[in-house]
Amino acid sequence: GTPFETVAMTATSDTRFYDLYYGIPALCYGGHGRGLHSPDEAVDLASLQQTTVIIARFIAAWCGLRPLRPA
Repeated sequence: GTPFETVAMTATSDTRFYDLYYGIPALCYGGHGRGLHSPDEAVDLASLQQTTVIIARFIAAWCGLRPLRPA
């Protein structure tokens, strides 16, 4: 893997409500985008695919799933 890239911006997401109202830590993680909330908003599809794989592997590890053995 690669180290996380730290990005700071003035935009917010709904993750703030989890901590603010329920005391649940939250992380906003996703693909690389541009033109956020503008008519030209877009996401880099390769980074979205990579994000999907990372989140799927995290969930599988958290749930204790193991690779299937061929029959």
